[in-house]
Amino acid sequence: MMKNRLVLFFSNRLSGEILLGVSGTKWRNRRKLLTPAFHFSILKEFLPIFQEQSSILVSKLQALTREPWVDIVPLVSACTLDIICESAMGVSVNAQDGQNIEYANAVHEITDSFMYRVIRPWLYSDFIFKWTAYGKRFTANIRLVQEFTRRVIKNKKLNMEVRSKCKDDGLFPNEVPGHSKKRKAFLELLLEHHLKDSSFTEEDIREEVDTFMFGGHDTTAMSLSWALYCLGQNPEIQQRAQEELDEIFEDDISRDVTREDITRMIYLECVIKETFRLYPIAPIIARDCNESFTVLGHEVPSGSLCVILITEIHQDPDYFPEPEKFIPDRFFPENCEGRHPYAYIPFSAGQRNCI
Repeated sequence: MMKNRLVLFFSNRLSGEILLGVSGTKWRNRRKLLTPAFHFSILKEFLPIFQEQSSILVSKLQALTREPWVDIVPLVSACTLDIICESAMGVSVNAQDGQNIEYANAVHEITDSFMYRVIRPWLYSDFIFKWTAYGKRFTANIRLVQEFTRRVIKNKKLNMEVRSKCKDDGLFPNEVPGHSKKRKAFLELLLEHHLKDSSFTEEDIREEVDTFMFGGHDTTAMSLSWALYCLGQNPEIQQRAQEELDEIFEDDISRDVTREDITRMIYLECVIKETFRLYPIAPIIARDCNESFTVLGHEVPSGSLCVILITEIHQDPDYFPEPEKFIPDRFFPENCEGRHPYAYIPFSAGQRNCI
């Protein structure tokens, strides 16, 4: 099976020929290139970013405790945008502080325009869509975001070339004014490959970085918002999660989170997994069959569209009793034994799963 044509169509309208929107040899090469960038040994280096931006979010929430209600989605969305930008591109947009608002708004509006178009088949035509108000705004926002990314790429590439020359001259990068040795952003890992292989162009890098932005920002924000909603709706579960954190941090709740702390957040991990079960990032995924096959005695011809309803899979009472209830205990290791590996697929499954 391969990604559905409609999914590829809209994905490529966002960023170009990206990992999400290509297939065959090009997909395999891109996947092989990008997968190491998401290894835990690299991701752990970004923990200080998560810490810093989360602290800003907590401060903003503390200032709103006397309000009768708060729309938490914009607050969480700004936080995740700051995290994604610094992790992906190595730049701070400071969305939580109201800076670079034009870029932040463009990212949000692109996502809105994307969904607006998906549910209106008559707008699938580029010729029709570009003349609508949404289409014109979409084009302007895409141009703004892409130009921002291109500027960052050029600056990062120049910095890397300077560091490389200094190293060749016997200097260490951190001895050069304005340059310091620190974690590598996703962009820098791609640039390293670009400098070794010019067939992987700056525009290829731009496409993948923008995709990381679109794919990782809004999805993360909504997942966190749903997790907070579920905790708020279940005070006893919220209390249990807090007790676990109290045990980990004891009296020093302001200290930085460590890798070891995260490995001890067993119940909180169950809370997150149960949130994904009830509110998966992509409730529906689609695949095009590139060859015929038989399932449960039914012939599925080549060219068929297969739609997988992840929300329905996650609501199967055979694997999740009382499926409509929020029960994090389902995901303790002893309760997962014997569960079908495809009974829980919040990030899809198979070769084309989420990287």
